[in-house]
Amino acid sequence: MATKTVKISEENYRQLTSIAGEMQRDEGRSVSVDEALRMVLTRPTPKKSLLDLPKIKNAAKLADAIEKAYKESRSDMGRKIPW
Repeated sequence: MATKTVKISEENYRQLTSIAGEMQRDEGRSVSVDEALRMVLTRPTPKKSLLDLPKIKNAAKLADAIEKAYKESRSDMGRKIPW
C-alpha cells in the first residue's frame, strides 16, 4: 500500500499515539498510528438523542412530555371504548 505524508498538529498526534497505546495495551500487540487513525475513522458514531439538539429549547421538558404521553397511551390500551 502506498503511503502519504500528512501534516497534523502536535495535539492530534498526541491523541493518536495515546489511542494507539490503548489499543496496544488492549490487544497485546504493536499498533501503528495509521492503524489507530483507521480505527478512529471507521468506528460507529454514537446515536443522538433529542437532548443533543441545540435548537430545541427545553429539550428535557419535551422529552418528559413525550414519555408521559407514551405511558398514558399504553395505559389506555386495555380500556374499553365508552360508546
